[in-house]
Parts: sequence; C-alpha cells; structure tokens
Amino acid sequence: MAERPRPALSYGVAISAVGLTSLATDALWNWLESSPSLLFFPAIIAVTQYGGLGAGLFATGLSSASLAFFFLPPYFSLTVQPADGVRLAVFAGTTLMVAGLTSARRRAEAQYRQLSEELERRVRDRTAELEATTRALETQIAQRVRLEEQMAQAQRLEAVGLLAGGIAHDFNNLLTIIIGSAEMLAAGPEDDADVLIAAIQKAAARAATLTRQLLAYSRRQILQPQLFSLNALVEDGLPLFERLLPYAISIRADLAPDLPQVYADPGQVEQIVMNLVVNAMDAMPEGGTLTVSTAAKHLTPDDVRDDFELEPGFYVRLAVSDTGIGMDRATAARAFEPFFTTKPIGKGTGLGLSSVYGIVKQSDGLITLETAVGGGTTVSIYFPVSAASG
Repeated sequence: MAERPRPALSYGVAISAVGLTSLATDALWNWLESSPSLLFFPAIIAVTQYGGLGAGLFATGLSSASLAFFFLPPYFSLTVQPADGVRLAVFAGTTLMVAGLTSARRRAEAQYRQLSEELERRVRDRTAELEATTRALETQIAQRVRLEEQMAQAQRLEAVGLLAGGIAHDFNNLLTIIIGSAEMLAAGPEDDADVLIAAIQKAAARAATLTRQLLAYSRRQILQPQLFSLNALVEDGLPLFERLLPYAISIRADLAPDLPQVYADPGQVEQIVMNLVVNAMDAMPEGGTLTVSTAAKHLTPDDVRDDFELEPGFYVRLAVSDTGIGMDRATAARAFEPFFTTKPIGKGTGLGLSSVYGIVKQSDGLITLETAVGGGTTVSIYFPVSAASG
C-alpha cells in the first residue's frame, strides 16, 4: 500500500495547486470571466485525492478566498456583492461535497488495496502450506511405493522358497521310492520284482502328475483350446462323479439352457471340474450335497476391478458348491497358494486349487471363492464367451 503523505506536505501541495489554478484562471480570464471557479474543481479533487479530506477542505477554503479576492468584484477585497456571495456559497458547498466524496473514494481505495494485499498474503501463505503438504505427501507416497516394492519382493522370495521346498520334498519322496526299488532290482533277482517295477512306475506317474500341476500353476502348460459346450462336458462327467462320491454325498447339476460355447482346453477343464469335485467331497466327511452349475454372466468393470488381466464382458460361469465344513477367512486367503493344504500329511499335494488357478488364468478366465465356516464353499470359474459362438 502506498505511504500516506505527511500533513505538512499535503497542505503545501494544496497551496501550490490553488496558487497555480489562480494564475491559470487569471491568464484565461477572457474565457473564464463568467465562470471563474471552473478550474478550481479539478484542483480540489486532485489535492483531496493526494492528501485526504483535511488537505481538500484546506484547498476549498483557499480557493474560495482566491475567488473572492482576485476574481469577484470589488477586486482585491474579501467582501463580495450579494449575488456573487450566493455563487461563492454554492461553489464552497459544491467543493466541500466533492472533497467529501473524493475523500470517501480515497479511503475505499485504500481499504481495497489493503484487503487485496491481505488476500494476496494469505494466498501466498496458503500456497506455501499446500506446496509443503504436497512435497510431504510426495515423500510419503515415494516411501510407501518403496516399501510396497520391498514387501512384494519379499513375498516373491517367500513364494519361491515355499515352492522350491514343496517341490524338493515331494520329488525327494518319489525319488526315494524309485531309487530304492531300482537298487533292490540291481542287487539281484527278486521274487517281488513285479511289485518293485510297479512301485517305480507309480512313483514316475506321480512325478509326471506333479510336473503337470506345476506347469498349470505357472501358466506354462501347453493348452489345446477349442470351442466346446460346458454343459455337455459336465453332463459327460456326471456318471464318473457319481461313482467317485460316497453314498452319503448326493450330486446334482443345475445347467443353464442355451449356454454359449467357450474357447478353452476341454481336457484341462475336465481336470478343473475333477479337482473341484474331489475338494468338495473332502469338505463333506459327514455327507451333504454337491452342486455343479453353469450360467451366462456379464461381468461389469466393478466385477473385474481387482483383476487387471480381465476385461469386462460376457462369460460362462461354472460353479461347484458343497454344503461342507467351509473355511475361515485366513484359510480362504491361502487357498490358491501352492503346497498349501488343510488335508492330513500324505492326503494331498497342496497343488489342486493352485493348478486350477493357473489353468483358469492361462485361459483368460476368473476364479472366485466364497466360503464360511459351517456354511460350505462355492468355487466359481468364469470362462470368456467365444465370439464364434455368437
């Protein structure tokens, strides 16, 4: 805000302005004789704008005295004729009003400048605070990203360690059988050679199955996709499932009519259904109901927002549900981890659901798990609808 002029300087400016105006009026008297006060109005306005109301009132008084003394008859006297007195009074009143209005405008402008400067100061302060907050947030975000990267790396290393440990354990068991049987055969003729050979073949077959499961989990298995009907695949497998299940477990199929065809490897989908049926059977030791269902489903962006590899669109849903013991939240969170199993030692490799997960992902699908303790489990798999199926 501009510095307010000192009073002495303001009154000096008023004297100079009135003096110069008087000289100008005298020089232009031939044109201003009828209105000698004309040039004094802008002078008073300028003095008031510069020095404030006091300087403006002082300039008004000097202007009135100058008019009376120099420009109104009888000249060089402060006494004036009545008619000129009225004119002088009107001039004085008008200039007082102008000085007041100019002073008010001057104060308003000063207040406006003060408020503007205060607002600008606050904006600067707030901007500085926001910049400091933004820098702090950027630092926190960078730290969080680094921590998340470190955590992800640690989780990857832990998963690799778990996978390597599980593979080593399972293959060590199989190799023990193979090596032991081979050594016994190499030692000489054995009466039970056929049994040893069968043990070697069985262990080798289990090793091959384990390898296929690992390939499925890692999504490196060579698939042979083709168009097929999921309903037909389930219907063809029902007789096998019924023979597999104990008497206390009933199975039912709830298959949607006019289901679009899917493009996937039917052999791998059969393996998926078999794994899910076996898991459901193990979850119902006291018996229950196992349901295999199909349906057409449209997945919205909200449905696939947690899976960045999946696109919204039309899918065919395959669901296997049981009325078994269910899982708690902690167990369900690890259900798709390799070598994680809730079965007793020797009853499962822990690769069933993880291989299902790998096959589904390699087929551009989605797998979900819904479960509750005592409320059973439903595993849902979504296969994309083939464009060729219409």
